[in-house]
Amino acid sequence: MNNEQQQLLINDWVVNFQSDTIECNGNVEKIDHKVMQLLWYLANHPSQTLTRDQLLDAVWKDQVVADDVLSVAVSSLRKILGDNTKEPKYIKTIPRKGYMFIASVSPVINKKVETYSKKQSNNQHKVLWLIAGILIFISIYATQFFGNKNNPIKHNDNVSIAVLPFDYFSSMANKEYIADGLTEAIINQLVQQPNLLVTSRTSVMNFKQDKPAIKEIAEQLHVDWVLEGSVQIENDTLLVTAQLINAESDKHIWSETYQRQLSDLFEIQLDIADKIRQRFLVNQNNENSAEKSNRQRAKQTVSAEAYDVFLQARFFAVNGESEKANQAYLKAIKLAPDYADALAGLSLSYYAQAYFSGGDISVFDLANQYAKKAVSIGYQTADVHLADALFHFFNINNFQKAGELFAKSFALNRQDMLIQEWYIQYLIATKQFDLAVQVTNNMMQVSPLAYNKTTRYLIHYYAGEYELAASEIKKRSKFLSEGFQQAAYVWIYLASANQQGFELHAVAFMSAFKVAEPEIKKFKLLLQNGSQKEAVEFILHGLPSLDDYSKAELYAWVGETDLAIELLNEMLLSRNMRLLNIAAEPAFQSLHKAPKFVQLIDKLNLGGVLIK
Repeated sequence: MNNEQQQLLINDWVVNFQSDTIECNGNVEKIDHKVMQLLWYLANHPSQTLTRDQLLDAVWKDQVVADDVLSVAVSSLRKILGDNTKEPKYIKTIPRKGYMFIASVSPVINKKVETYSKKQSNNQHKVLWLIAGILIFISIYATQFFGNKNNPIKHNDNVSIAVLPFDYFSSMANKEYIADGLTEAIINQLVQQPNLLVTSRTSVMNFKQDKPAIKEIAEQLHVDWVLEGSVQIENDTLLVTAQLINAESDKHIWSETYQRQLSDLFEIQLDIADKIRQRFLVNQNNENSAEKSNRQRAKQTVSAEAYDVFLQARFFAVNGESEKANQAYLKAIKLAPDYADALAGLSLSYYAQAYFSGGDISVFDLANQYAKKAVSIGYQTADVHLADALFHFFNINNFQKAGELFAKSFALNRQDMLIQEWYIQYLIATKQFDLAVQVTNNMMQVSPLAYNKTTRYLIHYYAGEYELAASEIKKRSKFLSEGFQQAAYVWIYLASANQQGFELHAVAFMSAFKVAEPEIKKFKLLLQNGSQKEAVEFILHGLPSLDDYSKAELYAWVGETDLAIELLNEMLLSRNMRLLNIAAEPAFQSLHKAPKFVQLIDKLNLGGVLIK
């Protein structure tokens, strides 16, 4: 099997990789392009245990994506294929390792096309609405039996709660983003309350498809309460159920059913969040929850159509489809020009692209443009503050103002992984390592299943705590690719001038990046001769995939000061966002007294950071 194969027979499905469609008995399903790429990679590696890192590198290489993007994609794929996680026929989960594709795979020779009758389609609709009726009955019964809505639960301490991904029951496959959007919106509403500890979206999305017992989920997420629900859509009718469950007793203590129009989705999510707040007597001494929600409604009112497109943009962004996300954000902005969250979302998408592209001035300018527009609306959400923080941090180098805005964004949404990642990067660049550790601790608390496993390593590395940095890599090794691990070790031992450690990992580093065996033999010879400088120069010229920042680090380590500074100045001209790390970068300590480096520091307004 190879990349040129356009069609495959996977069990009973005919898969067309060119058109992103799969077909069985005349039933044709359109698949998101990234999900199809995942299917292609899995089908090309049948009966192999594929780690999460392998799959992320294969499908989302060099892209900034949410930590749960793979889980969401696998979940979508299972749902489309009709797979069962308990008795899988396609994708088997390998605990603590990854996934294995167990379906039969063969080239397409003949395919029979059969059509579904209209009667079958109608029967599906009848079954769905029958399920809906049952859910309504259960919801009403549960409310009457398990608790009175006017009898709130009193809690003096923080309340830990997870909002599980809302199940999606509908024949309209292209509307699944509404269920995900509802989940995220409720989380974002609840997380603003001081005494609610809300699990991050990235962690709960691990249970989008694989849902064990509530007690087991609660144990994994370290929460006492769980909110779950479902969404069903038929034509313009929306049916939403929500249930609050005490994880210890596994009892429903509140439930609600909403049968509304699609245009009422925004009101539904606000109402669910309000009911949860009231249950836990949140913020009773100040403004009540209903008043807060009413004020939020008044501040930013957008049409149902614009909000629907915005949810699509969020769905694409989470799944790593940045171009589709950008187009959806633009469409939402066209429908509602003063839609602050859409403007901020587009700005954040462009900032991420500019950062990972290594310096794209046109994309960077777009990020700044939409950040300023979002701020000008005056609607201060977590995403708007984040876009404003990135503008001050990367564009005008006002680090004090950027810090204030990062802190505001974090205070409004402590569970958002993107906010925490950017905030930690700012704290590292400005050498605020203790605060970076605090934010990382929060990240691990709100997202125990999907936090960034390299963050603590980076903090220790930039703080010059090299033994702790190496220990952290070893501790997280099962989550990290071999290439990342070996690169981290090489950088650690170069920064700490540990010749023995460098030699121990350098060959493995070259092998992990698939350097040809004859070249590795030459490299080994250099190490045997004890020439670290020549070995580092060999890495410099032997790995063409290295970016300019990494090359500048290596030049600095071998004493090529002018070449290192030349590369850094080129990064300044291209407005490469990684450049703001240079004051904290261990590799550049040897450059601190070089006049040209001092000039560069002054241009970036990093003098105060450098002397910390």
